[in-house]
Amino acid sequence: MKIKGFRLGNTRVFDQVPAVTTGLQLYYDPATYSGSGTSLNDLSGNGFTGTLQNIDTSNYHSHYFNYSNSNIVTPNMVAAFSSTVAVSYELWVWPTNVGCCVAESGSSVLGAGWYDNQMEVGGDAGPPWSLYSSLWAGGHFTPPYPPSPNITSGNWFQLVLTYDGTTGTGYVNGVAQGYTASFFRQAPWQFGYGYWLNFGAASNTSLYSNNNWSGAIGIIRAYNRGLSSAEVLQNYNATRGIYGI
Repeated sequence: MKIKGFRLGNTRVFDQVPAVTTGLQLYYDPATYSGSGTSLNDLSGNGFTGTLQNIDTSNYHSHYFNYSNSNIVTPNMVAAFSSTVAVSYELWVWPTNVGCCVAESGSSVLGAGWYDNQMEVGGDAGPPWSLYSSLWAGGHFTPPYPPSPNITSGNWFQLVLTYDGTTGTGYVNGVAQGYTASFFRQAPWQFGYGYWLNFGAASNTSLYSNNNWSGAIGIIRAYNRGLSSAEVLQNYNATRGIYGI
């Protein structure tokens, strides 16, 4: 995996386009890992320290972790997200197979109570694969589903799901996939649950394969609002240089 950049004093410098911070509630960058232990600091300032579970951290200094039957789980973030049903997830991924990269849970135990996969890479004939992205609504998943396969093995991709309270859209490398879908999301806190996110573990409520993530995951951001298409592209341009795109 190629990671591009240079150092200016003690600062690692990439594309000089700032990522979007309005509504940012969670921000993980493996490059900030201490090198030992199971904690990953939240750079958003909200203190949502992630717990690493069975993750290969050997490449943390290059802004990614390797995943194989492993995941990062957040603490309960309901206080930061429950004022709205709008949400956006952004992950930088290096897939080696189909699998789930984001699952939502109503408790600290994935698969108990409220749980659903929200972003997966999948496809019967892949690679190339497609982004499957969806939210829970009315007892079933709602689109956007994938239009065409464009995710390959052995390359970095920005995957984004946005939902502004009315419309959901999936993106790959800053480009909207297929069509947008209008629906009303049901969120776990509306039914008395908390709100945990699991990155890399599947929840048994799948969009495609229900496999755990296989490959690498780098920078992760989550917002309590729907990012615009321009903001998704802004984040892509702000981060792409780190992953050699």
